Amino acid sequence: MGTFTVLLEVSASAGAHTETIEAVVDTGASVTTLPGALLDQLGVVRGRQQWFRLADGSRTLNDVGDALLGIDGRRLLSPVAFGKPDDATLLGAVTLEIFFLGVDPHARQLVPVDGLRLGKGVTPRAP
Repeated sequence: MGTFTVLLEVSASAGAHTETIEAVVDTGASVTTLPGALLDQLGVVRGRQQWFRLADGSRTLNDVGDALLGIDGRRLLSPVAFGKPDDATLLGAVTLEIFFLGVDPHARQLVPVDGLRLGKGVTPRAP
């Protein structure tokens, strides 16, 4: 699948200053990674740390927080990794799932998808 970018609105909370940034859609990335300096400037709190495995097999430790993200007029809270200066700006799988969006690789665009859940009246069986 080829890559493409989308515009992503970013703020710390509702009513706070918002910046718009271009992000590469990366369904292989767990969470959205945005420039740490931008997230700091916007007041997004560095709430925890998480190890991430990179495509080359190496690992990196990033701060993670929760930011209010906007895609196509919808705004929802999503975890974000505070990227380091040389990190790519990525829209990851968790954010896509929160927004109920999938990827149309041929049209190179985001598309709405149905959510998935256990069927009505179905009780999971114990292992």
